[in-house]
Amino acid sequence: MKKNEFKKVYDNGIKSFGRYITIYHLLMQNESSNLGVSISKKIGNACKRNYFKRVFREIFKKNKIYFNIINMILLLM
Repeated sequence: MKKNEFKKVYDNGIKSFGRYITIYHLLMQNESSNLGVSISKKIGNACKRNYFKRVFREIFKKNKIYFNIINMILLLM
């Protein structure tokens, strides 16, 4: 996702949160879905953070039919 897409989702999206994760999502008209993942350094070293990013991207890719027109940002803390 590009910077302006992140800003649009942050400003206009719906926020859902739990203890360790915050999700911003926004339904888009006539656009493909995108995923942004941001992980805090509290989670662990770079290797561990990249592992979580790969896992979430793979989940998103395999279930893309369910996220057809949604831009989503995942924040792990």
